[in-house]
Amino acid sequence: MPDFSIEKLVFGLMGCSIHNQPKPTPELTGDLAQAWMPKVHEAAAQGVEQLKKLWRQVEADEGLDRDEVLVVRAAIERAATELKNPRKLSDPTSDDVSRLRAAASEQQDQDAEGTSAEEPGVEFAA
Repeated sequence: MPDFSIEKLVFGLMGCSIHNQPKPTPELTGDLAQAWMPKVHEAAAQGVEQLKKLWRQVEADEGLDRDEVLVVRAAIERAATELKNPRKLSDPTSDDVSRLRAAASEQQDQDAEGTSAEEPGVEFAA
């Protein structure tokens, strides 16, 4: 009886071999990396130096495999980058909003003036 595993079957149906199957992505690794995320957020709140200390502590954790260490370190790098270069909050629609407000204000002004938006000399015939 041939030795078939579900992976061989699925990748065979997809036209892939077992040797070029997708590798696990760091974001999808186990729950052990997720347990470190609150520590990353706490260290980020205390500054970059705490993130550096946490960087070294992750390597010392023997319960994490290499992919999980990479996930935690990526989170640390993102937090450090955000601390060094904070994102500027801007409203990308602010120009559109200001134009719409100006147009609405102009329309209200015209409506308040009366019939200035209508053609001159044309009377209402009922």
